[in-house]
Amino acid sequence: MKLFQIVRPHFAFFGEKEYQQLAIVRRVVRDLNIHLQVVGVATVREGDGLRMSSRNRRLTLRERAIAPRLYKALLVAHQAIGRGERDAVVIKELAGEVVRTTPEIKIDYFDRVNPGTIRPVAIVDGPVRAVVAAWIGNTRLIDNVLCEPQLCP
Repeated sequence: MKLFQIVRPHFAFFGEKEYQQLAIVRRVVRDLNIHLQVVGVATVREGDGLRMSSRNRRLTLRERAIAPRLYKALLVAHQAIGRGERDAVVIKELAGEVVRTTPEIKIDYFDRVNPGTIRPVAIVDGPVRAVVAAWIGNTRLIDNVLCEPQLCP
């Protein structure tokens, strides 16, 4: 807020890779009537889908090889929603199958959240973000994907 007051920008760009931060900044701007457009910038990914992050350098070769499974789990959730699944528990189970056989991956959370409030949803009845945080070795990775049920493949 202090930075916005000093600089008085017309636009502020925040990466979707840190989606919770983006959602909070949008909420603050809206709640405090700041004349500023907050723009979400798409996550940049490696060729195998792993979200680009400086944290990736901490991964061993084996950990780096399995890390893209987090993104694959998110895509499974995305595809399940696209096929019409609306029960968040079922979606979580389907996505969990991608990482369940990989003991190196320790999931902190895997949820489907309302994009505006970041609160978990039980039933997918509109756009949601599938979000995941997991430990792979000593490195904590986070990722997310957006799915709008009517637009999912």
